[in-house]
Amino acid sequence: MSDNRSDLSSMLGKVISNPEAMQTIMKIAGELKDAKTEAAEAEEDNPQPAADGSTEQTAVANPHHHHHEGKKRDEEEENRIRLLVALKPYLNDDRREKADIMIRLLKLLRFTDLNELTKLLGDLSK
Repeated sequence: MSDNRSDLSSMLGKVISNPEAMQTIMKIAGELKDAKTEAAEAEEDNPQPAADGSTEQTAVANPHHHHHEGKKRDEEEENRIRLLVALKPYLNDDRREKADIMIRLLKLLRFTDLNELTKLLGDLSK
């Protein structure tokens, strides 16, 4: 697990130091956000059966179960962002800039799968 984090950290470092890569990431983030919004709207209009063959009745019977995990993850990400924002006044200029970048990246992670982002960062850091 530690190796994955260090690999991701090194990729992030390379991408952060490359303005073109950052622009590409922000563009892709916007596209992913739009795509997820459209997919969510389509799913609301036309719910699909679950992969195990069960219907959406399970989710209807307990609507909080499906959203609980996602909500918890969103709260954790939001807490990380709040922490970085709270620390910014105590950081030097270089670290403050890095905190801003990390805040943007954490917001980006809301809209993408970590595996997709890792592939993207791997391609951009070369």
